[in-house]
Amino acid sequence: LRDADRRHPGFGFAESKGYPSPAHRAALAERGATTYHRRTWSFMHGLPAIGEPPRDRHGAPPRLF
Repeated sequence: LRDADRRHPGFGFAESKGYPSPAHRAALAERGATTYHRRTWSFMHGLPAIGEPPRDRHGAPPRLF
């Protein structure tokens, strides 16, 4: 997880205890999933796929204004 932490700062992988911290969940919502995230993890539901920009709660693309 230290390698994941270097590649994807902000998720708190280095401090991971195997459960989602509030900061990790916030990073998922803001940045989307990485290749390190399990697709079967219950917190993945509704998150953007790898390589897609994060979406708001209603599934609309993010807007500037």
